[in-house]
Amino acid sequence: MKNIFLTTLLLSIALSTFAGGPWLQKKKKGLAPVELIMPAYSYSSMLMGAFIKETQGLNRKVFNSDYSIYLEYGISDRLNLITSLPFKYVKTGELTDQQYFPNLLPKGDLFGLSNYQLALKYGVI
Repeated sequence: MKNIFLTTLLLSIALSTFAGGPWLQKKKKGLAPVELIMPAYSYSSMLMGAFIKETQGLNRKVFNSDYSIYLEYGISDRLNLITSLPFKYVKTGELTDQQYFPNLLPKGDLFGLSNYQLALKYGVI
């Protein structure tokens, strides 16, 4: 049991270390891309299970989009600072024919900060 735990722990650490990519930014150099994820249409139901047929109807049409600013900066030649500042926009619109819960979603929109990320990446090899 102890060997299985140690193997699982080492694999999870090894997989997360490669998540940021194998290369580092040079000292005082970096990159800062901006990302936008927008759906092609508004939706009126949510996926509730493992299959597309298992959905829950919503009482309003919903549109959401995600925006993020990613920064990777070289503190030294072997140490990088990585940060991501994500935002989310959600808008509920016209009523649908799904009137099961009339007070479930009010009409309106929200824009705000999502889950902020901060990490350090160190070059071992």
